Amino acid sequence: MNENVITNLEQVTTEWLAAVLTHSGALTQGSVTSVTIDTGRGNWSTSGSLQLEYSQDAQGERPSRLFIKMVDADTGDGEFFGASEVDYYLRDYVDVPDAPLLRCYDGCYAATIHRYHLLLEDVSASHTIACDKPPTLAYGLALAEAFAILHARWWGTEGLRHRPGLGGGSPPPMGTADPAPLPRNAQPAQRTGLQLGTTMGRLPAVRGHGRLYRCGVLSRPI
Repeated sequence: MNENVITNLEQVTTEWLAAVLTHSGALTQGSVTSVTIDTGRGNWSTSGSLQLEYSQDAQGERPSRLFIKMVDADTGDGEFFGASEVDYYLRDYVDVPDAPLLRCYDGCYAATIHRYHLLLEDVSASHTIACDKPPTLAYGLALAEAFAILHARWWGTEGLRHRPGLGGGSPPPMGTADPAPLPRNAQPAQRTGLQLGTTMGRLPAVRGHGRLYRCGVLSRPI
């Protein structure tokens, strides 16, 4: 429903934040008493960095900083993109253990107005955008591992059968997808990076948000 989509920062009130944080389990008691917002912009989006304060009786995770992204999905040429980024956070990987993704506290897409919002954890104090990071072997291996954790969701025939647009809409339960072999023509470094992704668990230095492209990756120092 359209009224559930945040389309401007004036809608980001203490009452709304308390409601969505309570629904997500991040606020189990108390209320949000104040919010300070710094604005930003992207190609199709408006964003805000939020600093929150809580009542003295507040309990739960109570994140002090959050990031909200509001997107107008009209590309300007008569076409629109859909709910894929909202699904990315709220459907596709919700049961993947330790997925290298930002935590999403709330999100909604309205097809009737082609708009959506995402309320995410703010990691600006610890992470930088990968566009600004010089490439190193350690970073490349961490990146390969993080992406492999996400890609493994769709490996094998069972994973593809549930892939939206390829015969299904819901991802398979973790552990049910057939493992896919490494490509025969992969170079040693590539094979090592992919193998690390299947055996070593998550390296939390790399976090993904939105689409998997260079400026859609946030990284801590490695």
